[in-house]
Amino acid sequence: MLVPCLVGECVVTRGQNCVFPFRHKNVTYAGCTDAGDPDGKLWCSTEVNGQGDHMTGKGAWGHCQGDCPTARYRLHPDCSALRVSDEDEGFTSGIYLVDQGRNHGGRTVYVNKDKELFIFWLRNDAGWGLGYESGLSSGGSFYSSGPDVRDEPWLGAWAEDKLSVVCAIDLPFVQSVQIIPQDDKSCSAGYSCLSRENCPAIQVWYRELLGRRKDDPAVISLRNSLKNKVCNKKERGFCCKQRDGSVCEFGESCRSISNCSSNREKVTQIASGNLPYSKVSTLYNNLKSSLCDSRNKMFCCNI
Repeated sequence: MLVPCLVGECVVTRGQNCVFPFRHKNVTYAGCTDAGDPDGKLWCSTEVNGQGDHMTGKGAWGHCQGDCPTARYRLHPDCSALRVSDEDEGFTSGIYLVDQGRNHGGRTVYVNKDKELFIFWLRNDAGWGLGYESGLSSGGSFYSSGPDVRDEPWLGAWAEDKLSVVCAIDLPFVQSVQIIPQDDKSCSAGYSCLSRENCPAIQVWYRELLGRRKDDPAVISLRNSLKNKVCNKKERGFCCKQRDGSVCEFGESCRSISNCSSNREKVTQIASGNLPYSKVSTLYNNLKSSLCDSRNKMFCCNI
């Protein structure tokens, strides 16, 4: 049974709060989805029944605004490997990898096969749990992160002081950048076919579309520009400039982490594993939004 709740930080265009998780057509969503939307816009349910099913036919939905979590991100998080350190004789210590093809409550599941232990989403008032496989159905676990750790299980200190959960990969969102075949359009020199998530300029354009009317002339122009950038419709690839300083603010330049002290400090703080969710998530999202060259791991830096 799903245990949904209102998500105050995610508001739809009508001013209502999203309810996560919600089930629609036998699929569970822990974030906004574009499934079934004719314009490919992200939407969420604003009302569910006692079983967590979306209330169809009541207009209880809306298009997501702002930085709402997406169902895709909740199922395919940035970090694919977690490092757990347990002060209690190292009982749960070790590396936990994404359990491919498996999810719980619309979120990914991590597993340490040697110890037969799992990290999985419990519910909104408990956050993530670490325990045996049986906990996925019973809701039981040895440890829980607490409700403050809302996104990936490593983004924020867990409620259990003896436990540390960090990402085993530095800058996980730029470690798996893959070049997509240019099946529908050949990109110009200096451009590569990348996913929306790996193209800073395309991400900026999509953010500009949020919450705006589709008949707005500026929106129509922006949508046409996005269509002209598509290089692979099936894999949702866009022609992306390999190094795009235009996404940086005035007074910033595109630099590597090693050549930018402020970004280097952010990376250190994010990897510490002892910051509260509110602070580490802000640092992490700020770093992600400053990406200007995903292939070479470069970010906008104050100079």
